[in-house]
Amino acid sequence: MASKMSRWLPLFALMVAACSNGQETATQDEGRATEAQAVPAIPADDRSGTDQPQTPARPQEKQDFLRIEGTQETIRAYLVQPDASLPFYTYVPEGLEFEQVSSDEGEGFFFFAAFDGRRNPEAFVLVFVLPEGASEAQAREKADAFIASHRGPRLLSGARLGSHGGRHFYVAYRYPGDFGDGMGSRTAYIREQWVWLDGNVPLDATLYPE
Repeated sequence: MASKMSRWLPLFALMVAACSNGQETATQDEGRATEAQAVPAIPADDRSGTDQPQTPARPQEKQDFLRIEGTQETIRAYLVQPDASLPFYTYVPEGLEFEQVSSDEGEGFFFFAAFDGRRNPEAFVLVFVLPEGASEAQAREKADAFIASHRGPRLLSGARLGSHGGRHFYVAYRYPGDFGDGMGSRTAYIREQWVWLDGNVPLDATLYPE
């Protein structure tokens, strides 16, 4: 009897080992399946998990050039991107200060002369955006009122209408005549740099013909 048992023991041991290996393999396969369910694969057309080219951030300041009194000068310009109902950004050259005002009549974006570091309230350019629903006639009335209230000896003033995103606005300026060259080149720079963010449309492209 003992002899028969001794013959069967090696075979029994092999069967036990095979069963143990099978259970271990099944457990590992179940673990891999659970892990695969916990981390779903990214579809071939889903690039959210891959690197995408990003639009470079606009610098807070940049160096540029302006022609002032017939001479090309190197200037620093700083970024202005206010919280506005009609969003935009522009760059303001040194020598000007930005201020935003809002009321029921609309939003005004002022750029005051500050050539010597002190603001001059008599010299500025203004972009005034009327509220939603305001008509072109209302914008023209306000622009005409601006010109009428800023006429005077040795003063330069004017206004021009435009529209964007269904909103009407006007661009106006007012400054003493002897500010003409320095102020004119700076305000032209603001206009050239101005971009409406909804559509990346330049300001000048949205002004009505003179």
